[in-house]
Amino acid sequence: MGIELVRIDDRMIHGQVVTTWTGKLGIEQILIVNDGVSQDPIQRAGILMTAPSQIEVKIFAVDSLITALRKTTIKKRTMIILTEVVDALRLYEGGVVFPQLNIGGLRAKESARRLTKAVALSAEDEQTLAKLDQHHVEIYFQMVPRDEKYSYEKIMKEEQAHVD
Repeated sequence: MGIELVRIDDRMIHGQVVTTWTGKLGIEQILIVNDGVSQDPIQRAGILMTAPSQIEVKIFAVDSLITALRKTTIKKRTMIILTEVVDALRLYEGGVVFPQLNIGGLRAKESARRLTKAVALSAEDEQTLAKLDQHHVEIYFQMVPRDEKYSYEKIMKEEQAHVD
């Protein structure tokens, strides 16, 4: 019991998350962690409407989740979904320690470079992931469980080899 998966996916809850990850991992609860979404009643309502009835969904600001987890432990099989790379580091440094970070989808934004079919990272994202990597968090790219898992560390080493 506890945190089964920490995932970054800017689409939050969508078909792939609900059907594949939750089924494979026996997820009972999804925690959406995003400061903006936690304050937006329209986004909150939309997320709660898309969630399957058998899975409890809660929405937190980053600092609110850190505070809550200092007072209690997670008792259900839980998936944490983030939309921003920086929020993963904020959680980790705030005491929500996790051994792995799954990056499922980050759409291209200005000045981001595409690393996989579904993931584009900005320079800030890459610096943030490097900090998580220094904490020995295993970072990997994988859209759904049946897809191949791509190691962040391996991709970065390959990228560096092309630059040298």
